[in-house]
Amino acid sequence: YCGSLYGINCCICWPPLGGKKGGGVKVDIVFIFVGGMIGAFLRYFCSFFYGRWKGKPNFPLLMIIVNFSGSFLYGAAGTFPLTDWLDAFLVTGCLGSFTTFSTFSLEAIQLYIDQRYISLAIYVFSSLAGCVLFYSIGMNLFV
Repeated sequence: YCGSLYGINCCICWPPLGGKKGGGVKVDIVFIFVGGMIGAFLRYFCSFFYGRWKGKPNFPLLMIIVNFSGSFLYGAAGTFPLTDWLDAFLVTGCLGSFTTFSTFSLEAIQLYIDQRYISLAIYVFSSLAGCVLFYSIGMNLFV
C-alpha cells in the first residue's frame, strides 16, 4: 500500500523484488531503518538516564512525556511538505520507534501486575487522551 494516512505519506511501500526498474527494495526502507535505530536509541537513552536520576519510577511519567512529545511532533510533521525520504526517516522511522504502543502496553501491564489500579487508570486515560490532544496541537499549530 502506498498512499496517505491523515495527510502524512505512508512510506511502507516498496516495489516487488525484480520490479520494473531492476527491482530491489525501495530506498525509503533504508531511511526507515536508520530513523528507527535513532528513535529507539533516543527512547532507550531517555529511559536509561531517567532511571539513573530517579531510580525505578512508581509511575511511568517518562513514557507519557515521550509519547506526548512524539505525538506533538508527529502531528506537526503532517503540516510540512516532507519529501518521501524525510517522511520515511523522521515520521515512520524516528517517531515511530520513539513512541511505541508496545512500551505503553508493557508499562500498563506492569501497573496491573503490581495491583496499582488507580495509577493504571490514570496512565491509560492520560496517555490515550494526551497523545490525541498533543497530536492535534502539533497538527494545528503550524497551519
